[in-house]
Amino acid sequence: MAKTSTRCPVIDTANILASTADPVSAVMRVVAAAERRTAIGEGAKREPAAWGVFADHLDALTAKLRKNDLTSVEDMLFGQAVALQSLFVRLSEGALQAETIPNYDLKFRYALRAQSQCRATLETLANIKNPPSVMFARQANLANGPQQINNGVPALARADGSDSKQIEQSEAQHELRQDTRTPALTLGDDQAMAPVGPVDGTANSARQGDVIAKRLEGRQATGPSRPRANAARPATAA
Repeated sequence: MAKTSTRCPVIDTANILASTADPVSAVMRVVAAAERRTAIGEGAKREPAAWGVFADHLDALTAKLRKNDLTSVEDMLFGQAVALQSLFVRLSEGALQAETIPNYDLKFRYALRAQSQCRATLETLANIKNPPSVMFARQANLANGPQQINNGVPALARADGSDSKQIEQSEAQHELRQDTRTPALTLGDDQAMAPVGPVDGTANSARQGDVIAKRLEGRQATGPSRPRANAARPATAA
């Protein structure tokens, strides 16, 4: 009998590895694994061409994103928010029907997680629909201490009627105009100081001793000093 030889199909490893990096192929793999045991997965097995239609739809959505059309993203986020809201309601109902405290606590924890994710999804959708405004600062001064910056605000007049004019910047870059106003405080020249005479240590020490003696006499004249708290108490007879 003649031997029949079977040949293995040739597998293009390079194309397979390249498909793993393709976002559309990654999405199709995840969806196929998730819908494997559902009616959608069974229908895809009977009609493999449905995956090609699905891939074409993903390519069309990607092309819209490249044109800054975010309608598909907004629809996706809204659908996720609705699904998370459904999970919150279902888990809350299951927690209220639980007969044991562990089941009650577990289901309510997951319900609150779904509610938090739903809020975050809606917040993301709101930021996409209405992006936050960006404010451009006209001037940026950095200082270690307190400072005040007035951009386009007229200076207020003082109570004494004098104007507080700001120092304007000249046409040259990084150069301030000279302030020709009269300074608020004008100090005269330092006065000449006379040299210090010689110091007599004996006379100074004697003077300090007289001061100490007068303090002691004043304390004795006021009356007897109070006994200290840590003084030894007289011993009592047994």
